[in-house]
Amino acid sequence: MDKSPKSRFLIDGFPRNGNNLGGWQQQMSEHAHVGGVLLFECAEDVMEARLLERGKSSGRADDNAASIKKRFTTFRAETQPVLQYYEQLGLVQRVDAAQPVGTVYQSVCRALEAVHAADAQRRAQVSCIVHYYVRSRAELETYLASAQHAQARAALASAFPAIAAGGVRTRTLEAEGSLYPYGLSTARAFD
Repeated sequence: MDKSPKSRFLIDGFPRNGNNLGGWQQQMSEHAHVGGVLLFECAEDVMEARLLERGKSSGRADDNAASIKKRFTTFRAETQPVLQYYEQLGLVQRVDAAQPVGTVYQSVCRALEAVHAADAQRRAQVSCIVHYYVRSRAELETYLASAQHAQARAALASAFPAIAAGGVRTRTLEAEGSLYPYGLSTARAFD
């Protein structure tokens, strides 16, 4: 990414679970900004039929009914909470993937345009976003009342005048219980 002249990238199928999301936050949050998430929605029976058809010529061992059902279960258990997290941030664009290929393509183009427009609007309005990842609301409230938080907020205020001027909007985001092991149960975003 660093060597590319491009500034926008499409990352396919990631993060798939809370561990991926936590790793992304730790490793990439200072280097890459998530402008949006595309969610391709399609009924499981339609996806299964498509994958079984693909399996006739793909040579993929996992294009069979048992593996496909397992993928659906994994998606619901591990990926859905990550999508809910991004949904609370207002980043998810839904695409009806049950439509014909040409229609899906046009929907993706519109969704990407919406992602770019919303991202540009957020960037124009926001000078700083701070996310606190904690295990419980009580832990968050304790931290927000601490001297450590007051020092951190003062440092941010000196770096970002909008904070010092009181131009801060707060919101608390709740993540699914399956994200708890990754420290992503509650977040308060200041932007």
